[in-house]
Amino acid sequence: MSSSHSVGFVDGACDSTRKLSSAARVFYAPNGELINLQGICLGRTTNNNFEYNAVIELLSKKISLGIRDLVVKLNS
Repeated sequence: MSSSHSVGFVDGACDSTRKLSSAARVFYAPNGELINLQGICLGRTTNNNFEYNAVIELLSKKISLGIRDLVVKLNS
């Protein structure tokens, strides 16, 4: 990975009984400095839906932070 890229991580969790989900995102600058982190509640949804929404939230925030080059890391 090039040192000129910011890195974004996303992950989520879902309570399968109530189908309540949440996600978190974090951005690091190319030098490893923390840029931004946030947790979000996604309400009633499925496991696949919260993972998809977590990536959308990450990419939306990337734009508002002015990040041009981003490596996205997730576990799904």
